[in-house]
Amino acid sequence: MNINIQKNTKTLRNEEKTDLTEDFDYSGQSEEYIRIYKQWRKNPDNPYTYNYIKNKHEITFTDNEGFVNNSPEKKEYEVLGKILYAFGIVLIIYLFTEYVISKFLVEVLDYLGLNIHNSFMNYSMYGGKTEVMIVMITITLLKFCIPILILKKAFKMPFKASCPYKLQNPKDLFLCISLSLLVSVLTSISRAYSNTTRDFFSFFHENNDEIFFMNQSELIIYMFFDIIIVSVITEILFRGAIFQALRQFGDFYAVIISALFSAFMTHNIASFPASFAVSVISGISILRSGTMFTAFSVAITNKIYLFMLSIIELSYSNMWFKRSTFMSLCFLISIIISSVIWNTTDKKTVLKKNFYTFLSTKQKIMTVFNSIPSLTVIFLCIIIMISDILI
Repeated sequence: MNINIQKNTKTLRNEEKTDLTEDFDYSGQSEEYIRIYKQWRKNPDNPYTYNYIKNKHEITFTDNEGFVNNSPEKKEYEVLGKILYAFGIVLIIYLFTEYVISKFLVEVLDYLGLNIHNSFMNYSMYGGKTEVMIVMITITLLKFCIPILILKKAFKMPFKASCPYKLQNPKDLFLCISLSLLVSVLTSISRAYSNTTRDFFSFFHENNDEIFFMNQSELIIYMFFDIIIVSVITEILFRGAIFQALRQFGDFYAVIISALFSAFMTHNIASFPASFAVSVISGISILRSGTMFTAFSVAITNKIYLFMLSIIELSYSNMWFKRSTFMSLCFLISIIISSVIWNTTDKKTVLKKNFYTFLSTKQKIMTVFNSIPSLTVIFLCIIIMISDILI
């Protein structure tokens, strides 16, 4: 699988620059992050780091080509391909855990006499409330934590580089949270909740006309887990080490590719636009604020909003009026907060930073489809989306 690498004067960096790591635009990030990220990227023994140093007086001899200059385009393509290959592998593990290991675990527990069973028609499970909750939490932790640990070991990226934590601008934190709420409202007009939330609420709602939180400890535990824990580990997987590794090829590229795979991994057509939009906000929030905590806040805001819509959907007879009122109120609040902060803060466009590399945008996009694991992930997610519609 090769890609046709050609020099393009519109997309190449200035060839007088000598060190890509030093020339990288780190504005908006803490000094500690910049120092650690540079150290990681300059490691010549790490196959997932891209750092090209130009020396006009240095040439390399190869048997096939003779004396040639080092090729930054080839190096960029090779490193990007390795990163996408590793990312695709861990996402395949994610899907395998969700759809195969989960079924095997339920079958084992069912065989041992626990009140939990598989439904192979719609990939769901049923049985006792406690048993279902425990298995759902266990599978969720496994499908996220295993890929996170594999990427951490593969990339060898220090924690302070993969998950920066120092907030650089508090205004950007609140701006991104309000934008997350705005996007959540706009993308939820045709749907009330995500698949996972819907399935779990429906499970609890089967024998209850109203949802009483104080009387359903399993529901309280699961919703805390779903809103807080899942939001955090989702961002660590998609906006952690993989996001920082992709930054080497441009901030815009890192935001879009991580958001695209986040959306595909919902493997639900209705959830795809919302997940993509919120994920884009999460990526931008890290670049603007300099901290992963902003991305956590963006994801949690979206989950809380969907959680409230779920309550309205299942708990009120005049649902449409309540839902419209709630969405209108959230929309108004988000518009006001976003407008006020935007008019009083730096209007920097972070996606323009580090945009041009030796590969064109088209070439970098095509690298995704030239990687068998990443292409397999996209294919599997599309198949699951289609099967959900048909079933």
